[in-house]
Amino acid sequence: MKKIKDGRYIFVNFCLMMIFFVINDLVFGQTVQRELEVYKLRNETVECVLIIEQQPEFPGGVAALKKFLSQNLATPNNTKKINGKVFVSLVVSVDGSLRDISLVKGLHSAYDKEALRVVKAMPKWIPAVQSGKTVSVRYYQPIEFR
Repeated sequence: MKKIKDGRYIFVNFCLMMIFFVINDLVFGQTVQRELEVYKLRNETVECVLIIEQQPEFPGGVAALKKFLSQNLATPNNTKKINGKVFVSLVVSVDGSLRDISLVKGLHSAYDKEALRVVKAMPKWIPAVQSGKTVSVRYYQPIEFR
């Protein structure tokens, strides 16, 4: 393709590439917004960073998270077996504890409840790091049912 005047072609390609990365980050559980969220927690203002240098991590990494999910996630009783994903939003606090756990995208009410139950049962995570300090971060975790 020919380059359009004043680099507009390059700019359009760059914008499309950035949109791809944002969508990719949403699908695979990464944070994408660049602002700070402010939470009221016990009458204290706590900043929650959404883009960080080092992501929060489940203790033992991705392999340990998959193992935890496979051991603790159960197909809900009295429901038809459904394949799909439930997306859960959570905040990994400075101390690694999980809070503000909520459903982003559901599959079926029984499956949604099971995903929330398992996330609430997770141990403390390794917190995120920004500028050498641990920070609270909103994290989006897909939970897959097969």
